[in-house]
Amino acid sequence: MTKRRSFIMEDIMKSVILSIKPKYCELIANGKKTIEVRKTRPKIETPFKCYVYCTKEYYRKGNGYFQGKYCGKVIGEFVCDEIINLFALSKFWYSDKILSAGCLSPDEIRKYAVGADKLYGWHISNLVIYNKPKNLSEFITIRALDYDDWHYGLYDGSVTYEDYLEQFKLKRPPQSWCYCVEE
Repeated sequence: MTKRRSFIMEDIMKSVILSIKPKYCELIANGKKTIEVRKTRPKIETPFKCYVYCTKEYYRKGNGYFQGKYCGKVIGEFVCDEIINLFALSKFWYSDKILSAGCLSPDEIRKYAVGADKLYGWHISNLVIYNKPKNLSEFITIRALDYDDWHYGLYDGSVTYEDYLEQFKLKRPPQSWCYCVEE
């Protein structure tokens, strides 16, 4: 008998996976980067769990971990306990606190903000870096309609629950972030 995992939508919607470049993953892992700047934010209240996916971009200045071992893997997790609307701050890109916590220069944050109508600082707390990185396939993203189809019996039942979930396993990293749950 296969083990059946029951997902509750509220639990699924309380975690996200972020794609982050290796140089910023290293800064996060070293505790220097405590704010991740993004153009969007999840439609959930803080606190919520964030998984950190280290992109496959090659990074030469790393301490070894970010030269291949962790690239293309989920390297850890943190709790986002606060999201700061940076556009609400006066001259946000000149704030030493934001620049220092985000490990960004004024030019980098201005360049990233071009065309954005909002910009958010996700605060990183309770960081855990895994001893063994995880594969993307260990994470599942589920949209509400898909879960409801299964949960409310709209799905015809032609495959097992595990086979049904297979289609939602992450096969490629999110462009920026997406809702997820660890399998």
